[in-house]
Amino acid sequence: MTWRGIVTHNPWQKGFSVLLATLIWFTVRPGPSFGLSITGDRENERTFDKVAISVLSTASDTNTYRLEPAHVELRVRADPAIVSRLRQGDVEIYVNVTTPIGSPVARPIHVQVPSGVEIISVTPSTALVEHLSAGIPHR
Repeated sequence: MTWRGIVTHNPWQKGFSVLLATLIWFTVRPGPSFGLSITGDRENERTFDKVAISVLSTASDTNTYRLEPAHVELRVRADPAIVSRLRQGDVEIYVNVTTPIGSPVARPIHVQVPSGVEIISVTPSTALVEHLSAGIPHR
C-alpha cells in the first residue's frame, strides 16, 4: 500500500484517534493545562466531616450541656506533607461556656489547629448551647 493510501484509508477513524489521543494527553499530562493546574490545591487541603464539638467550661462547672449541632465540617489547608499527617485528633473544636449563659443561646465555634495549618471553613460557625441540668457538686 502506498503512503497516500495509508493516510487516506479510513480517514474518520484516524481523525477520531488523533482527537482522542490529544484529549487524553491534555488530561493526563502533569503541570498546567490551559492555564489551570490539574492537581490544584486539593493536595494542600483536607476536609474533616462530623468532628465532635467539645464544651469548654470552668473546672467547678458540673453542669450538663446539649449542643445543636453536635458536629461540624472543618476544611483546612497546609503544605502537602503536613496535610498528609494531619488527623482529626490534632484539631480542637469547642464552644466556650465559661461565662454565664441563658438557655438556649447560640455561641461561636472555636477551632485550634497545629502550627502551619490554615482554617478554610467551619460549617456551621455557631452552635446552639442548651443548659440541661446541674451536675454533682465537687467536694
